Amino acid sequence: MENDKKERTIRSEVLYQLLSGHGELSVDASGSPLTVRAVRMMGAVIVGQLDLRDISARCPLEILACEFATRTGPLMLDGVSFPYLVLQQCNVPGLGAAGARIRGDLNLRGLISRKPVILTGADVAGNLILQDADLGTAGDGALIAENLSVGRNLLANGGFTTNGEINLLNAAIRAQANFDGAYLYNPGSMTILAEGLKVSGSIFMRSGFTAEGKLLLHHADIGSNLVLDSASLSNPGSDAIDLSHATIAGNIQAVAGFEVDGTFRLQEATIKGSLVLHGARLKAGSDGVALAGDRLHVSGSFFARAKLSAEGSIRLRDARIGAELAFDSARLANPGAIALDAQRLTLEGSLFFRADAAVAGQINLAHSTVAGAVIFNQAKLESPGNVVLNLNHATLKSSLVLNPALLDGYIDLTGVTTTEFTDGEKVRKVPTQTAGFRYEAIRPEPPTVPVDDRLEWLAIDPDGYGPNGYSHLADVLRKHGHASEAKHVLIESQRRRWRRTGTWRVPSALWSGLLRWTFGYGYRPWRGAAWLIGVIVVGTAYFNSVGPSAFTKTNGAPPFNALLYTVDSLLPVVDLGYGKWIPSGLSHAMTSVLVLLGWLLATALIAALAGVFRRGD
Repeated sequence: MENDKKERTIRSEVLYQLLSGHGELSVDASGSPLTVRAVRMMGAVIVGQLDLRDISARCPLEILACEFATRTGPLMLDGVSFPYLVLQQCNVPGLGAAGARIRGDLNLRGLISRKPVILTGADVAGNLILQDADLGTAGDGALIAENLSVGRNLLANGGFTTNGEINLLNAAIRAQANFDGAYLYNPGSMTILAEGLKVSGSIFMRSGFTAEGKLLLHHADIGSNLVLDSASLSNPGSDAIDLSHATIAGNIQAVAGFEVDGTFRLQEATIKGSLVLHGARLKAGSDGVALAGDRLHVSGSFFARAKLSAEGSIRLRDARIGAELAFDSARLANPGAIALDAQRLTLEGSLFFRADAAVAGQINLAHSTVAGAVIFNQAKLESPGNVVLNLNHATLKSSLVLNPALLDGYIDLTGVTTTEFTDGEKVRKVPTQTAGFRYEAIRPEPPTVPVDDRLEWLAIDPDGYGPNGYSHLADVLRKHGHASEAKHVLIESQRRRWRRTGTWRVPSALWSGLLRWTFGYGYRPWRGAAWLIGVIVVGTAYFNSVGPSAFTKTNGAPPFNALLYTVDSLLPVVDLGYGKWIPSGLSHAMTSVLVLLGWLLATALIAALAGVFRRGD
């Protein structure tokens, strides 16, 4: 065994002379320069530190499954130039190749190095191959490649493993970066530091890709897609992946079992395609945020369907989304706080919470603008004792559909504008702030939903009675051919206005009752006519029964007529001359009642009609 090892031993100086063209091995016996097409070794033992710094190698170097003597220092290839370089299946004591120039591929497949591999400022014209490599050790960097340039692909898939940080600050990769199935380990710190990274193609982190530590890609520029299907990112209590200010020319796709333990940060990022998180599992970092997308700009859609699960808040403050925002069948959980914080969101498509979507916590869409429909259909919304849906001053340019399967909490529709409002039975049972809520149509229309159901809904507004909500509902009903229901709404509005508590509660209630039952607050004047006719009939019958004997006739009195006497007594502005008949006894009392009723009815009529004109109803 020892003899075999000796036979396979080669001194590092030999490699230097063969590659550099300097030394006794660079010429033949006649002194003529040797022509070396390539240096290839397999299974050799290399002794002495390999130092090829700043040489321009005259041929490629291929070292496969070789052993480097353990006491030598790292391979020193800083500033070297090679047509291509292969260090495959080798166990090296570190590799320094800062500023190296490789005109073809740099193949480090299966490389094992417990010390850092340094490629700072290196220029690899072909592929950088790191498949199955195992780099780094705890407390040390694994791959240091600031300002690295790769002309084709970065291939770190397969069994690529790191223990420590991968530094790709301001690196440039002109095709794809593939980390499928890789395992990156640096808990509590950076697994990849790639601020300013530029990848002309896609980045793939699929097929069981695992990172224990933070992926930092601030200001990264990705020319196609970022694909994270079935990846697992873990940095509990902090950020798991940070793409703040990054630009992705295609999609971010993270489906098929994608899991994040720590914040997924996308603040001020630009995604020119769509953000697809179907079935993903997100768990918040230390700030309680599962996904931070403040001022995020997505040109396409944001899809979070297929039972996406988020523990913590999804934050989209001031974000812009060019198409749909869909949470169908998603599970958002942040009890007692905000589950979806999308204040001042601009959405060019529709917002969906359908197909048994479930939210524990508040949905906050205050001051948002949505060009499409906002639909909560058969979703379960829970925020007990708090606002569960906040649409305060949102501008909804299409329809608003609130038809949840479960609703526990309050709704804020203050200042909302929409074209069509569809409300489910459960919505009409919960307190809703409606001041300034404006809609052009309401569905379902009467008689499918009785107008009294919506009046009961307005009555439980946490802010108390507000006339505008009633008058607007009446306007909408009238425009859609429901004039009778519109009058009913306006009458109920006046009844509730007069019944508000205060110092004059009892007198106000009595006066409200008179206005309501006599003239319907001016909206049903026929009621006053019915009252008037009824009183006239009763008075006429009574005075016919007692006759003239119950009166004293004075000079100029017309012939007694029970009907005309009743009318003359009842109507304050009418004088038919029957005041010259002086009643006595019960007739005097009846006449006094008629006069009082006449003044009450006249006053009620004037007050009711004045209120109608003043309100413009």
